[in-house]
Amino acid sequence: MNKMNQTQTRSPRKRLLSLILAVILMIGLLPISAFATSASAQAGEDKAATQDSEFLRIFHLDCGRKYFTVDQIKQMIDYAAESNYTHVELAFGNDGLRFLLDDMSVEVNGTTYASDKVTSAIKQGNKEFYDAGTNELTQSEMQQLIGYAREKKIGIIPMFDAPGHLQAVIRGMQALGLNVVYTTPTMSGTSVNWAINPTDTASLAFVKALMEKYVAYFAKYGSSKYFNIAADECGFAQMSTEQYTAYATFVNSLAAMVKGYGFTVMAFNDGFYYQNKTTTEDFDTDIVICYWDATADKYAPAKTLASKNFRIINTHNKWYYVIGNESTGWYGAEWSKSNMTGKYSKCNVTDGDYQTNYGCMNAIWCDDPSASVNMTNVETHIKTLAQQTCNKSFFTEVTTTPTGPDPVEPTESKTAADAELKVSVTVNLKAGQNLTLAVSKVENSQAVFDQGVEFVAYDVTPSVDGEPYRGQGTVTLPVPAEWTAHKDRIGAYIITDGKTVTLTEVTVADDKVTFTAPHFSEMGLYLAAEGTDPDVTEKRTVTVAVDKTYSDTIMGANYAGDTYVTENPDIAAVTVTGTDEQKELYNQKKVTAGNLANNSSWTKTGYYYTEDNIKYYPVYGKYETTWLGWNTTYYWGYSTTDSAANVTEIGNSTDYNTPVNVYTKSSDPTPASTTVTFTGKKVGTTYVTVGTVRYTIKVVAENLDSVKALPIQLWVTNNTIQVDETDKTKTATGSGWGGDSSLGNANYVSVAAGRAYGEQGVTLKEAIGLTEPLVRYEYGGTRFIAVQEGKPAQNLVLWSGRIHNSGNIQQVWGTDYSNSGDEFNYVRYWGGEWAVSNDRKEWTKVTGEGSTGTYYSCKEQLAAYYMVRTEITKEVTTDIADWGKPKSGNEYASQVNGDFVLLDFAVKYENGNRVPSGFPVNETMAFHCARNDSAVGTQNGVKYRKLNNFRGVNTSDYEIYMVTVTMTNDNASTTLTSSTAQSGYTYGGTEQIVWAIDEKTKTNSNLDAYTSISGAKSDYSGCTIGGDPYVRGVEIYNKHGALITYYIRAKVKTDSLSVHYVVQNTGEEFYKYYINVNNEAGHDMAFKDGIELDNPWKGVLLNSEVVNAEGRTLTITADLTNLPIDAQYRYSTYTCEKVETKKVNKEVWLYYTFTSTATFVVDFGLPLKIAPANVSANLSVAPIKTVQIAHSTKYADLSVDENKNIIYRLTKTIDGEDNITVRYTGANASMDKIGEASFTLTIIPASNVYYEDSLATFTNGKGAASGADWKLVDNKGAETTEGTAPTQALEELGKHSNVYGHDGAYDNSSMLSMGTAHKVTVTANMANTDTWKAQPDSAWPTAQFTFKGTGFDIISLTDNTSGAIVVDVYKGSKTEGSKPVHSYLVNNYYGYTYNQETQKWEVDKNAGANAIYQIPVMKVTGLDYGEYTAVIEVFYNSFFDMNYDENSGKNQYSFWLDAVRIYDPMGVNRTEYKDDHEGYPQYIKLRDTLVDGTAKPDETDKTVFIDGGSTADIMTTYANLGPNNEVYLMNGQAITFKLTGADVDKIASIQIGAKAPKGTAVLNVNGTDIESSLSTATEMYYDITTQVTGGSYQVTITNNTTTTDNILSLTNLKITFKEKPTGEITLAALDTQEQENAVNLVRALFTAPVATFSPETFQADWGRAVRAGKRATLTVKTSADVESITVDGQSITSYTTRTQRTGWGWWSPKVTYHVFTYTITAPAQTTDYAVCAVNAEGTASEAVTATLTVKPTTWWNWWF
Repeated sequence: MNKMNQTQTRSPRKRLLSLILAVILMIGLLPISAFATSASAQAGEDKAATQDSEFLRIFHLDCGRKYFTVDQIKQMIDYAAESNYTHVELAFGNDGLRFLLDDMSVEVNGTTYASDKVTSAIKQGNKEFYDAGTNELTQSEMQQLIGYAREKKIGIIPMFDAPGHLQAVIRGMQALGLNVVYTTPTMSGTSVNWAINPTDTASLAFVKALMEKYVAYFAKYGSSKYFNIAADECGFAQMSTEQYTAYATFVNSLAAMVKGYGFTVMAFNDGFYYQNKTTTEDFDTDIVICYWDATADKYAPAKTLASKNFRIINTHNKWYYVIGNESTGWYGAEWSKSNMTGKYSKCNVTDGDYQTNYGCMNAIWCDDPSASVNMTNVETHIKTLAQQTCNKSFFTEVTTTPTGPDPVEPTESKTAADAELKVSVTVNLKAGQNLTLAVSKVENSQAVFDQGVEFVAYDVTPSVDGEPYRGQGTVTLPVPAEWTAHKDRIGAYIITDGKTVTLTEVTVADDKVTFTAPHFSEMGLYLAAEGTDPDVTEKRTVTVAVDKTYSDTIMGANYAGDTYVTENPDIAAVTVTGTDEQKELYNQKKVTAGNLANNSSWTKTGYYYTEDNIKYYPVYGKYETTWLGWNTTYYWGYSTTDSAANVTEIGNSTDYNTPVNVYTKSSDPTPASTTVTFTGKKVGTTYVTVGTVRYTIKVVAENLDSVKALPIQLWVTNNTIQVDETDKTKTATGSGWGGDSSLGNANYVSVAAGRAYGEQGVTLKEAIGLTEPLVRYEYGGTRFIAVQEGKPAQNLVLWSGRIHNSGNIQQVWGTDYSNSGDEFNYVRYWGGEWAVSNDRKEWTKVTGEGSTGTYYSCKEQLAAYYMVRTEITKEVTTDIADWGKPKSGNEYASQVNGDFVLLDFAVKYENGNRVPSGFPVNETMAFHCARNDSAVGTQNGVKYRKLNNFRGVNTSDYEIYMVTVTMTNDNASTTLTSSTAQSGYTYGGTEQIVWAIDEKTKTNSNLDAYTSISGAKSDYSGCTIGGDPYVRGVEIYNKHGALITYYIRAKVKTDSLSVHYVVQNTGEEFYKYYINVNNEAGHDMAFKDGIELDNPWKGVLLNSEVVNAEGRTLTITADLTNLPIDAQYRYSTYTCEKVETKKVNKEVWLYYTFTSTATFVVDFGLPLKIAPANVSANLSVAPIKTVQIAHSTKYADLSVDENKNIIYRLTKTIDGEDNITVRYTGANASMDKIGEASFTLTIIPASNVYYEDSLATFTNGKGAASGADWKLVDNKGAETTEGTAPTQALEELGKHSNVYGHDGAYDNSSMLSMGTAHKVTVTANMANTDTWKAQPDSAWPTAQFTFKGTGFDIISLTDNTSGAIVVDVYKGSKTEGSKPVHSYLVNNYYGYTYNQETQKWEVDKNAGANAIYQIPVMKVTGLDYGEYTAVIEVFYNSFFDMNYDENSGKNQYSFWLDAVRIYDPMGVNRTEYKDDHEGYPQYIKLRDTLVDGTAKPDETDKTVFIDGGSTADIMTTYANLGPNNEVYLMNGQAITFKLTGADVDKIASIQIGAKAPKGTAVLNVNGTDIESSLSTATEMYYDITTQVTGGSYQVTITNNTTTTDNILSLTNLKITFKEKPTGEITLAALDTQEQENAVNLVRALFTAPVATFSPETFQADWGRAVRAGKRATLTVKTSADVESITVDGQSITSYTTRTQRTGWGWWSPKVTYHVFTYTITAPAQTTDYAVCAVNAEGTASEAVTATLTVKPTTWWNWWF
């Protein structure tokens, strides 16, 4: 058959399908341009693109962070010109401000800031950001660049970023005295962005004025029409609406100012409509947007900005190249090149794929200003974008030369002079301008110098054409004749803002001094009293008589050999001799092993060991003997730390005579020294510098040799120091006192008059004349200077001097007076007498009488107290006055056997690591607390010990920035024992601060200042700021310990590692610290690979261990709790998002997100209690001192309780955000906000809010209704007063633990809500018509409340004494004459019984008390959202008085206002509720849907009523008459209904409103008790989602109580959604099977359990899924003991018998089973079926669930 001619027939469906496919295919073949608008028609591009509509090609250089030379920038201009760029943008104002104008004066806010002052401040700010040596371009250099670029046809676009990236400017402003409010200041190091708070208008005014200086300059000298204000990265995420609006206002003000100079304004995109933030200020659309980042959840898309009519420059971040990143890494040279040649090559397509026709910008950034510039990579970067084929049409040859004036205006140097005073001034002026000069000497100068400094002052005022000259200039002043011999000490100064400022660049030549004056005011010359040689580290003053000599010694160096001449040889001559250093000498010696081992533990031998003949270490020995002493082994070793605890074994032997080579020390080292001898020539003063010492030589006529020397005694607390008369570098603690010397030693030094001669005297250290540190040797029981080899030595350093008189003379082992008596640190012989002073201002005459004799003859004692210099910690040095018994010694154990105190020292690194972490350690010191001396006191009967004077000393590696004290326990009665003092203890007391390097550190510590035990009686209390890290003393309870902790930071070295903490979304570095490492081979010189966050993240980073230079293993923590950072960071809610390493693992960077906001949801009108930990969990450990609420609220009263909780009490209905700013301040909070953490708390209402009756305003009846007064009554009906309301559960948005409308505070509110209500009673007498006519102002009692929302409930008590009310609803507020928009009449009577005979409900007048509580007697829904006022009027009418008796004079009824519930107070469709699964709530009032025996025309009777308990059945009429807004279920009653709707898959939660108005009920849903003891009469919502979803959405709610009269009340069904629904969820009609299922469920709840059986086999399966309307078959396989089955109660008795083998093979036994089948038509949706197996006796098994999965039917199924 020829099939080609065969006629074929197609169905209409197939033809239509073919047509559709053909159309789709045609669409797919169309070019994309067929769907696009033309480029020129894009939104926002209708403004002129550029001048002459040329596509801008801009190269951007970050020359604000990093300084570039003029030649480097010219080279980049060349690269840009070669590639046909149109412009180069110089971002000189970006973190740094690296271009300074000649005139930097700023006038703003009524203050003028001088040019030199602003210049100096900005320069200092640049240095603090990054000091490159040369840090700024000058105005003349900028003019060179503008001119050079013009020659290359390149326009220069200036960029000055504001209000962000202003670090150098902010630092400069602070130096100028401005109080700048800015975001994320750093603790250390530089921050990548400092942004001024946009509400700090004063600071922004300064920035705007400063920027205007530059705008004016470029308007005059520039070569382009563009100026970039940048305005980026200002912390937008943290901005409030107020701040963001202020930001927009400021940006617009900058734009207006810049446009005023004729510029087109440019800015980066990230601040414009950030995250859809709202602002009342629209951004100026004249601003050209440099679009760099399209991050979707942050920044407005370029298309959106274009639609607002902004022009777009493509500044693609994928092109970014950061100098120093030269590889393929992020922002690296290769990375950017790859992007420009690949996916992101098109110069007119932005990030986010928007196509612009305005221009592009290719950027180079300098995040690391220290990085070197690779000009090859710079050239490649600039040229690559232009070379792409797709960009050739854009990068065409530039044919026009940038316009503008000649940037270099010619000037000429002009000089004016005052011939008489020999003063001249030279300045640069324009041609034709004339310079004149007025000069006068100043007699009453403002200059302030140290005492002894001479100076001369002039008032120098140049003028130009008669007007005062305000720029800088070169000044020449004459040198006074008497100064000509001291030219090296001459300097210049100028008065700036009333302060004396010395100038650094001064030229002294012949008889004149030349310098540059930054401005003109009083200026002059000064003659320094001392030399200014930078090599000088020490200054000494000597006094010598005419024709006498005086010698002084400089230890540590030999400066002899050079020629030394005093500045005036006629006054004094000088000769210098010296000796070189003599090293210690060692000789080899052979000894036996037995000679070395004389003890069973390691003991120092007095010998030495060396491996390299350079370093010699002490040798230790010990022996070990076996049991009964049969064998002895001799060991020898050496210690690098001179400690028995750290011995390295060299060898061992069992032979006593084994020879061992050791070394003996034959001589001690002798340091180099210089002897300087002065000879007096004539009276006067002259100077000379020898090595590092600057001498002032005073020659006097008096022969000072005859003056009696002043004795100064040397002490360490109450222990003397003896001086070796032959070698004053050695000292020892003396056994005698005063002149009672032994072996020719004394404990005092004699200060010669010549040493201390002069009005200013000399320092105490100079007077004593001993080279520090002093070395104190000790041995035996008596201490002398004699040195025995191998005995320990201590280094001593001077502390201060004290004057002691009768009553407090210091004596050996006596009372320690080192902290008593007048303190002195200077000594002089002047005017024929000795004197001492502590400040060189007030001098006290002294004699030292008796100090060289016996203790008893001493009248005046001058004591110089020393401290012991120790290395208790490796990192820093500690000087100690009180020295105890160290743990490493043999006296510690005995010391802690009695009354004692312990002292420990530790260091704490910046990462929070404390070393040591456990105690005691070898350096732990024990002191007695038993002696009856001044060191021991009592407080409340408990002894305590005073320990005096500890001083930390910085080393070359570490700086101390804070010192704290912590006790073992704050409780005096919690003591240590001798055992714990030796085995282990902890410091659990409160840490207190005793010293801080500056006020900021103290504030940021959040620690209280130290308070001593004796309190006000002690000099120890408080915290010292600045100076040496000095602890005056501590007081320690008996058997306690004190820990002194040094907080240290590493001094930065070239090989230091660094750790950086950064705010991720802004790049702000808020903290960093350094770790010094050992750079020798074999040591950690970088971090390990693989550093990452742990899980959980808040702790030590994985693989972060690194060993520092001191051998300490340090780690990096992501936890900010213990870092010395601002409280705002430490206590905000934060997350460390990522960690990365940089610079070959030399740096670790941790990136954080911070949240300082919290939103709480109120669903009841009860107060909120907001604890600090509720605001941020991190505040739970904060030492909070005060809580300050910065803003009042719109809806509530605020207070703070004694536990620092915020109490929020609503005073009206809440219908919007209530924002509160709260500041938590620490121990040392100050105005700079360092010691405080601020949070913004937002309170919002839930989708429904329940208020107590106190919300309403009550008005009593008047006129005819007088006496109808509202009264607050309790549950018993008695009058009462308002009590203290409990607080509602605090629920944070997104973290809700209860559904909206449920709170545990109401769980036991079984009668009136919170136990009270407002009640009013109206009577028949009040309704007398004649009385109302006679009294026209009569009025019934009312209660009213105003709210915003869509509806409300009125909650009341209802009983058989209740009556009617009228509820009027007004739009907005109720005013006189206004009419209600809705009126409702409600009868609250409850007291009917059902008459079985008449089949009617009738009033039961004989009923007793029958109150039911908290009934929603009035429910209003469906209002348009807005503000309303509801007025409840309680009136009397006999029609509503169900107890009316015309013969009674007491006809009346009452109304109780108990509570009000408001719906949708913030409006409908609020998205924030989705965070709590409460989005888009829909309510179904179940009472309206309940069957009542009649068919409702709107078919709303979809809820079926079930009654009967164990014999339950469907009831055609709801049998419980009560208020119309509730469904009442008695014991054994239930309702069932089914949800339906297109959006069931969007349901987030299903909740039921329920309560128990009478007795305790059980809320059971689908067989599960949701609330097994529901006793509250308050309507609350209960989550039933789990019980309902996942099946057919049928709900059966039963009162599962066993008590007959108890009532379960059901109100609303609340349904919430995950996303906005398209329609409503409704109730579907129940089919017969579904009704039967519900009945069976209720019966099962109340039916006593019956016997069941368990079949051996019982399997039920529907097989595969089917579509609705198709046949579905259930197959049930059972064992042979099953005779029938039931499926949802339907019995099936027929089955098929089958057999099968139980294993493999014919020999396997057979088993018989039954197969039942059940076939139905599949329902519309997936449904569960209950299947039971029944045996021959009729006993059923437990039901199994068989789920029939129903697939939806679609058009596709229909089609095919």
